[in-house]
Amino acid sequence: MKFYTSIQQYNNVILERYIEDGVHKQREVPYQPTLFVPTVKQSPFKTITGEVVEPRGFNSIKEARDFIQARDKVSNDPVYGMQQFAYAYIQEQYPVREFDVNQLNILNFDIETVSDDGFPNIAEANKEVLSVAIRQGDKTIVIACGDYEPGEGVQYIQCRNEVDLLYKFIDVWVALDPDIVTGWNIEMFDIPYICNRIRRKLSVDALKRLSPWGIVNDRLIPTAQTRAQEESGGKVEPNAKDIIGITILDYLGLYRKFTYSQQESYSLDNIGFVEVGEQKLDYSEYESLNELYKNDYQKFLDYNVKDVLLVEKIDDKMRLIEQAVTIAMDAGVNIIDAMTSVRMWDVIIHNFLMQKNLSLIHI
Repeated sequence: MKFYTSIQQYNNVILERYIEDGVHKQREVPYQPTLFVPTVKQSPFKTITGEVVEPRGFNSIKEARDFIQARDKVSNDPVYGMQQFAYAYIQEQYPVREFDVNQLNILNFDIETVSDDGFPNIAEANKEVLSVAIRQGDKTIVIACGDYEPGEGVQYIQCRNEVDLLYKFIDVWVALDPDIVTGWNIEMFDIPYICNRIRRKLSVDALKRLSPWGIVNDRLIPTAQTRAQEESGGKVEPNAKDIIGITILDYLGLYRKFTYSQQESYSLDNIGFVEVGEQKLDYSEYESLNELYKNDYQKFLDYNVKDVLLVEKIDDKMRLIEQAVTIAMDAGVNIIDAMTSVRMWDVIIHNFLMQKNLSLIHI
């Protein structure tokens, strides 16, 4: 069995991550796209309005893009086909999309930071990362700096300082080689924060190690705050990250998209109680999480571990990651596209029509 985990178009190549006979592999593919142009010749290909078109092959993605741009400048003749070449590649290389979700490396993690004077600034990554809890398969790993007695089945990696912690986190991440990364609200906090903190305390090169392709990009997710900034003429900074080759499936986002009941709160504490009858570790004897860190380090790290275990228990019940993967594979899109609607349906319609020798998309 062979199935893809990530197909990305980058410059003039396709970056392909896939699993073949249980082995994780990746390669750069110098993809040669095919587009469709009107013709007076006989051809089995038509548009949905009946216009006859013929395939035009190109030696590279750049050559295909140059053709589109040149044709747009000198004539009104349309060009048809899937210009998002990653999806055309999936259709061509994976026409039968078998998959086994159990072969995916799914990493579930949670970070804790200093919080002595409020929530840290994500863009500036201005507060120290105190600990990271990671769960993958049957492995539970805690990375931190103080003295800690790990519970049964928990591996503790003790660090000298935060810089050592961040380097060890990267080493563990690379060794676990995730296909999917999840956790509660990681898209808007844990991922961008630890990426920005690594860049601030270590280097850009260290940050790039998180991606199997060495590419980590900034991204903007529109929010009420960013819209207000745009409307007032202020500068809007990126608030998320794309780690190329790895799918970030925020479990909070999965829960909100694929469940259809309104909850009083979408905190992990409340959803854990609603779905599996468990909550985050209680530390109400202390005034704040920062006070817990200062006064009961053992319980502080136990609290960190409980968060990743709680997310895992919710998914054991709800199987939302498996649902997202199944939807994506059925549609012939990247796993993250299961969180969208328009893009996924564009690809579904395109692939359906191509099976009937019809080219719909007019570039």
